[in-house]
Amino acid sequence: MKKFVLALILTSLVFSLGVIADETIRPDGWWWHKLSPIRQLGYVEGFVAGEMESSEEHGSKPFCKDAAKDPAHWQPVFVDCILSRFRGDTLVGTGTDKTLDIMAKFYESPQNLPVSWGHAVIISQAMVSGVPVSEKDLEAIRKHDATPPTPMSEQEEQKLRDFIKNNPPKE
Repeated sequence: MKKFVLALILTSLVFSLGVIADETIRPDGWWWHKLSPIRQLGYVEGFVAGEMESSEEHGSKPFCKDAAKDPAHWQPVFVDCILSRFRGDTLVGTGTDKTLDIMAKFYESPQNLPVSWGHAVIISQAMVSGVPVSEKDLEAIRKHDATPPTPMSEQEEQKLRDFIKNNPPKE
């Protein structure tokens, strides 16, 4: 009987840790809906403040032109290029209240629930700023965020390193 109770407790503990880990590792639309409005506001304000401090996140990335020509090959960075374009065209000082309203509308659509909250903030800020957000771009982001990451092969990694080495960012 003691072994059964111990096994039951251990099983419950492992299951609980799995649920907690899933909620903290995958901050997506389902996670977002569980947050209180105050926490949502805090996350968006913190994200926006951090984004304002990070100048290297803004602007076009040198490999984005190649990624746009062959999105299937550049899938790991293609979404970064889309988000970079959204950030670059977003008005500075976009209000958090409007961003939160757009995020709520964005996550109302079940197809957007797998999108990470950070990407949803960027998309929402772009929409508030009047930046055109195409369904094609959203589909690429949805697919990227819903797909578990796969490690690059050594050959792919070396090819990317060579490309970055030969195409340094322009200052």
